[in-house]
Amino acid sequence: MKIISILLIQLLFFLFLGFGQTKVLKGKIIDKFGFQPIVGVNIVYSDTTVFTTTDFQKGEFEIQLPDSINSLLIRALGYEQKLIFLNDGCNQLDIILEQRPTNCFMSLEESDKSRLKEFKKLPKLHKEAYDKGFLKTEQPCYKQKFMADTKWKRFQKII
Repeated sequence: MKIISILLIQLLFFLFLGFGQTKVLKGKIIDKFGFQPIVGVNIVYSDTTVFTTTDFQKGEFEIQLPDSINSLLIRALGYEQKLIFLNDGCNQLDIILEQRPTNCFMSLEESDKSRLKEFKKLPKLHKEAYDKGFLKTEQPCYKQKFMADTKWKRFQKII
């Protein structure tokens, strides 16, 4: 009887560990121009749950979230929203945000083309920021996808 009790307790313990898996993410969010820290950036899941906000000195954050979460939305006033997809083993998020341009005299398509051109420069900027000591990782441990304004509006309806 004791053996069965011990085995049952061990089974429950391992089940509890399996369902309670979390990961800790640390990181820094900087501006594309001058690599300055951005304060007050929200790190969000599913457009509603705010996990954390960057600190008010260095633009850094630390969050603990379930292992099942593999995408985050990064939001800051005056900056492009960034939807990122985390790679396995990712624990250091170094993120560069671009300021949101105001293109009053452009169509959405022209604006998206201009924004896409700047978006494609981000990997090179990440390496440059790392070389200058602003970021801790040489390459991001996440994937990001450019979201055109027209597609982003449709995506927001889905969320």
